Amino acid sequence: TLLPGESRVAVNAAIQGEERIFTMDLDGGNPHEVTAAGEGYSYCVTLNPDGDRFAFHVTGSKLADSRQALWFQPGHYSINTLGVDGQTRVLVAGSPGHLYFGPRWSPRGDWLVYLDCHSAVDPAHFWANICIGRPDGSDHRVVTAGQNHWFGTTFGTREKRSGGSNIPSWTPDG
Repeated sequence: TLLPGESRVAVNAAIQGEERIFTMDLDGGNPHEVTAAGEGYSYCVTLNPDGDRFAFHVTGSKLADSRQALWFQPGHYSINTLGVDGQTRVLVAGSPGHLYFGPRWSPRGDWLVYLDCHSAVDPAHFWANICIGRPDGSDHRVVTAGQNHWFGTTFGTREKRSGGSNIPSWTPDG
């Protein structure tokens, strides 16, 4: 993702089994760690319209057994926002038995849309509800009911599986 000012980018890097978020100059110089080692596999990163906060989902925190991680990853996958500088992390959605996935900013940046798969009931992650929530962690709402959104993370035969995720997005006018 190209950051405001067009001199820095946000990238994901796979390091020791974690997908981590960094910002850096266009040539790769001056890297800044946004998510730290042990904070899990953070991906599906999107930048808000103001260019100062990321939204992403996170799983697999190596800190999951500590109090430090429980607040930002209380479930299998959680939705977080985080300042581009790596400060002011916020839990938007997360709960045991839920896989919150694929956050996308509204055009004004005042809402996020994301999926909620009941992973304990649907371990293949085929179905989900569409949810919205405020990037400050307030006002989480389930928009659909009955897990009727085709999440579709795996398909094919046992011998040959493919994957992908059907993530909701906003219309241009919100």
